[in-house]
Amino acid sequence: MSCGKEHKVNIEGYIKVDEIPFDYTRKRMSIVVKKDDYTLITKGALEEVLKICTKVNNKGEIQNITKEKIEKIEQKAKELAKKGMQVIAIASKKEYSGVNIFNEKDEKNMTFIGLVGFLDPPKKDVKQTIKELKKYGIQTKVITGDNQYATENICGLVGIDGDVLLGSDLEKMTDEELSKKVEEINIFARMNPMQKERIVNVLRKNGHVVGYMGDGVNDAASLHSADVGICVNTGADIAKESSDIILLEKSLKVILDGVLEGRKVYANIEKYMKLAISSDFGDVFSILIASIFLPFLPLLPIQMLIQDFLFQFSQIAIPYDRVDEEYIIRPRKWNTKNLGRFMVVMGMTSSVIDVMAFTIFWFVLGYNSLEMESYFQTAWFIECLISQTLIIHFIRTEKIPFIQSRASKPLSIMSLVTVVGTIIVPIALHGIQEFNFVVLPIQFYIVVLLLNICYTVLAQIVKHIYIKKYHEWL
Repeated sequence: MSCGKEHKVNIEGYIKVDEIPFDYTRKRMSIVVKKDDYTLITKGALEEVLKICTKVNNKGEIQNITKEKIEKIEQKAKELAKKGMQVIAIASKKEYSGVNIFNEKDEKNMTFIGLVGFLDPPKKDVKQTIKELKKYGIQTKVITGDNQYATENICGLVGIDGDVLLGSDLEKMTDEELSKKVEEINIFARMNPMQKERIVNVLRKNGHVVGYMGDGVNDAASLHSADVGICVNTGADIAKESSDIILLEKSLKVILDGVLEGRKVYANIEKYMKLAISSDFGDVFSILIASIFLPFLPLLPIQMLIQDFLFQFSQIAIPYDRVDEEYIIRPRKWNTKNLGRFMVVMGMTSSVIDVMAFTIFWFVLGYNSLEMESYFQTAWFIECLISQTLIIHFIRTEKIPFIQSRASKPLSIMSLVTVVGTIIVPIALHGIQEFNFVVLPIQFYIVVLLLNICYTVLAQIVKHIYIKKYHEWL
């Protein structure tokens, strides 16, 4: 509260003398202005202003306020609110001693002047955006300090229907009662900042990921408590400080676009993670099996480094990959159990093909002696890397790759470049002894083609069984 000191000149020679700022407990604010004499003016919520009024200005005539007049005032306010207007009440009196610090005790015996209604209609695209948000599994709830009728009107215009829970009713509820109510109710009106924060906290306890969008001082606590606080750049400083995201554009569609882009990024992160751990697990398991039976290393360290370099090169384009609509249609949560399970299933699938390759290299192609070590190593270098590159396209989608779902152009190009590089590198380096590569005969590449056809069929069968059992892929 400010003290009684003249400090600001307003229009028409009025001087602002004192003030009690607005707060959401009293739901009103008051100022004292001076021209020829002092005038105390109060504005705020109708019910709070009426509490401090004993008179009413009726067409310039000051009359005692009666129950009938109050009912008439409330009816008029209700009519304005039902049209979607925000309604505030104004009262005044010409009493102010100026001796002591201005406080709430001065707000009494005031004269009701009238109502001010102002319209803040929703933007044209809000209704469609809310509909789209619902399509993608995001439920929109309105939590406001505005009156019930204006809130219902605005919510009706944007397609949010249902009952309204008022702050006065919420105050009487236990957390257990509220936890059930917040699942049923989408519109909360006449809420103070503490009540707003309480709703956010209860929703989070119910297992929801809560994004809260607000721009006022009264939203600061809720913005801080939500999983994601969102504020526009024209909001109050404290609201922006409490937010995780500040929007430069006043549009709900920005939120939708952000959610969809976030889900695409998350999907591509999952693709990379599952591809990396399943291929690494499969390689290690295959090397372990081969090392038991082979009289030489299945791959030299330098060959493994080159293989990893080429494989990682193919994955550079994964962040730019397309994401199936079926994946982004609902929100996802990080699941390490699913990650481990996927690693074992797809890693073992990869190892099955590797064992088939080892068997063919050893018994069919004759790479079965110390003298043929470089042939075996080159053969597995090529087969393993081509199959790993191919499997990217199976992991990236629940659908049949190349037919029902195609990778983005960057990923397709990078995959092709990697496969070509896999074939060229051993040929280019075969003359350097340290790399231990050789040029393989044409029949080997026919074997590689057949092995990858087998891998394609096996991977698709495993994927179908996995999805049927666990009802998810990525």
